[in-house]
Amino acid sequence: MKRAAAHQVRAAPPQVELAQRIGIIQSIVSAIERDVLKLSADMAVRLAQALDVTTDELIQPKAGSGKAARKPSRKVLRRLEQI
Repeated sequence: MKRAAAHQVRAAPPQVELAQRIGIIQSIVSAIERDVLKLSADMAVRLAQALDVTTDELIQPKAGSGKAARKPSRKVLRRLEQI
């Protein structure tokens, strides 16, 4: 998760230390940062706690990050309207 990488740079713990804090191996932290592995809800909570940020800050893109926001799918929007 690239946002995880951005938070790590801000907080500055090395991947090995971050992995130890949340009880995983360093290669998993690396894979999450590179978006190779999907971030589970449990792992998001543990990662946010280790980085001293909220899960919202960890998961949501920052405003003005330069990356265009992805539009929601029409199919998803129609389904939400039905609910």
